[in-house]
Amino acid sequence: MIGSRRTRALAGAALAGALLLGPAGAPDVYAQAPATSSGAGLPALRGTPYPQARRLLAIMAYEPASPQRRPRCPDSDERCGAYPEAEGCSTAGRAPCTFLWQNAGGAMIEVRTTGLDTLVVESLRCRGGCPE
Repeated sequence: MIGSRRTRALAGAALAGALLLGPAGAPDVYAQAPATSSGAGLPALRGTPYPQARRLLAIMAYEPASPQRRPRCPDSDERCGAYPEAEGCSTAGRAPCTFLWQNAGGAMIEVRTTGLDTLVVESLRCRGGCPE
């Protein structure tokens, strides 16, 4: 494969930005996310449908992370079965889910969504290893 992993990641991030150029209101993947636990810059995906956010995270060299324990989900909740990175989901209230993603550099991020039928990204948070 040509180029370093970092070069490919930067190219992927540029492509992700290009994919999002378009109608006003499209998320800006280069923006500083709202305050996170570590203060690290994370992609600004708030309001993005989760299937689209998954594609963008993959382009930015993140991979779904397998939770270390069985996902916390009601038996009838199909979201945990549909996404291997699901850490847990609830059907109460705004029906939140938590998904884990990691990159080769060791950064682990948590993506929180809301919605039962249409998952929408609510927030991103660094769980560890994120650059300052």
